[in-house]
Amino acid sequence: MDILGNYRLILGSGSPRRKSILKEAGIPHTVKVIEVDEVYSADMHPSEVPSFLALKKSRAHLLTDGRDILLTADSVVIKDGLILEKPANYNQAFSMLTNLSGSIHEVTTAFCLRNLERYEIESITSRVWFNEISDQEKEYYINNFQPYDKAGGYGIQEWIGHVKISKIDGSYLNIVGLPMEAVYKALNKLIKSLNANI
Repeated sequence: MDILGNYRLILGSGSPRRKSILKEAGIPHTVKVIEVDEVYSADMHPSEVPSFLALKKSRAHLLTDGRDILLTADSVVIKDGLILEKPANYNQAFSMLTNLSGSIHEVTTAFCLRNLERYEIESITSRVWFNEISDQEKEYYINNFQPYDKAGGYGIQEWIGHVKISKIDGSYLNIVGLPMEAVYKALNKLIKSLNANI
């Protein structure tokens, strides 16, 4: 179903997961990545960080055509009030999985839709229940799936999500990296609003 009409969607993210989600949702798009230093204030509440960074990524792009709509997003894994970043190496990934093992954490993803006239930001939070993960299972997962580009050191769509996650509360795709139901709804609303002003 074509919801874009005369508009064009630009995905301002190099995430293969976000690109795949858009493709599977049948929304044509192009990808334009501008590297942004993902720095935020230490005083910022963890749940506010994704919205801050999604907007920061959006503002790094210069829009010149009224038909273009830019989509940027950011996801964080939050455990015990702290953000678990992407692991830099094996030891960090192992430590993160140890932290997540047998416990509950949150994943918050914020997305920003922007064109020449306006921007909209929305933030979605899901809760994830992990079963206990043995050291052998952590080693297997890290060695076989190399989760170094994933917040919290894991991907729910991979082996560990299939065998170790017992329950989620909220959007599954939000945990993958883009809450498509919310994006689809917001994109529809934006385009209808833009068309009404023509």
